[in-house]
Amino acid sequence: MIGIVAGNSATTVIVRSTVVMLVCWVIGFFVGAVAQHIVQDHIDRYKRDHPITSDDQSAPTDQTTPGATL
Repeated sequence: MIGIVAGNSATTVIVRSTVVMLVCWVIGFFVGAVAQHIVQDHIDRYKRDHPITSDDQSAPTDQTTPGATL
C-alpha cells in the first residue's frame, strides 16, 4: 500500500515484496535449522548422560495417584 502511495507501480511493489519475502524465508529457514540442530544436540547429550537402566529408581511405576478416585 505504501509503495503505491509513494508513486511506485503495482509491478514494482509486487516484485520488491516478493524478493523481500523470499529473503526472509531463506533467513528463517536457516535460523530454524540451527535451532533444530541445537535442540536435537541437547536431547542427544541428555540421553547419553542420563541413560535409563532397568534398576533406575526414578522410572515411573504402576501406582495410583494419591487422592485419585477409581
